[in-house]
Amino acid sequence: MNPNALIDLSEASDRTPIHALTAPLLMLLLACAPTSPPELLLEPDPQRAGLDGSFGPNGVGFSTFRAARATGQSFDVDLHFPATEDAEMVDGAHPMVVVIQGGAVAHERYLWMGEHLASRGYIALTPAYPLDLAIFGGNRTHEAIDRARHLAENNDPILGGAIDEQPVGLMGHSLGGAVAIKQWLRHEDDLGPLVIVASYPAGGDTVQEKQRPVLSIAGDLDNSAVPEEVRAGAQRFGNATLAWVQGMNHYDWCDAVTQKERDKENSPHERPADESRSDAWRVIDAYLDAEMMGSDQDWSAQDYAGVTLE
Repeated sequence: MNPNALIDLSEASDRTPIHALTAPLLMLLLACAPTSPPELLLEPDPQRAGLDGSFGPNGVGFSTFRAARATGQSFDVDLHFPATEDAEMVDGAHPMVVVIQGGAVAHERYLWMGEHLASRGYIALTPAYPLDLAIFGGNRTHEAIDRARHLAENNDPILGGAIDEQPVGLMGHSLGGAVAIKQWLRHEDDLGPLVIVASYPAGGDTVQEKQRPVLSIAGDLDNSAVPEEVRAGAQRFGNATLAWVQGMNHYDWCDAVTQKERDKENSPHERPADESRSDAWRVIDAYLDAEMMGSDQDWSAQDYAGVTLE
């Protein structure tokens, strides 16, 4: 869907009337609730170099936890992390990235992104937003981060001591990208690198005042996030690089694409999604590694197969 087609409700809560004691009680209960038992999704393999948009050498562990809302409600957060063969967190403190789902697209359809990030050494959070619309719970992004950091600081079996102190990266698709931009503007001290996928800022977003490097990436066959608007949105940032992935459309970023979505996109599709995704990850990986992993590569000056940078 058009990432800015809906009214800006990104700070709205999924409000439900609650008793005044509900919120404090929930906070107390969650304070004692750890992450769920981990599952190993991918075995570690030191032969995987993480080049050309592929998985990195780490194994990938998967878990979930609950985060609290100021309303007294709670919500699920899916967690991918760099794992050993025993599904334990790889030693050390790791940078963290939050993935925000697109509009009316289930967050589970973006878990492949978290798996990729974890294989390369990142802790990835994918929160569940109400009605699969991040605009109705934009603050969940920060609430998920706060909960993860609380677990890390309180000896959680998985996250204990595992999150580094640098600002968290944000990656959002379509409407999720628009919400990510708003969170990035409002929580400048806590949020760092920003990857907006097939998306662009809303009219009132003061992105031109920010000089931090931003990556805007979209497919050149995208018929939902109109290329002219994506380009114009990227140009509003003080320091954004725009990347066009050849032969990629709007729903290639999602798993389990439906026939209805294919019909809605109505674009020629001659490339398998895994090929265009690999091309996209080459750029995303280089950007995040430079911003969060200390890579000294000038990522925006490189040539990437299957991708055109502006």
